[in-house]
Amino acid sequence: MTVRKGSIAAAARALDIAQPAISQQLASLEREMKATLLERSFSGVNLTSAGEVFYKHALKLLTE
Repeated sequence: MTVRKGSIAAAARALDIAQPAISQQLASLEREMKATLLERSFSGVNLTSAGEVFYKHALKLLTE
């Protein structure tokens, strides 16, 4: 959701959950993957190259 919405705040609003909850889950996922998946900035988020690979695999799993 964060990638599709373009920001953590927009994803939090769409999911009706607190922004820190999403940030904590993303940080946990990045620790588990041992890679930075998103570049964060004041204007939103962008996938890193590792994030692009992870995102493509996640989408494939969700559609199967």
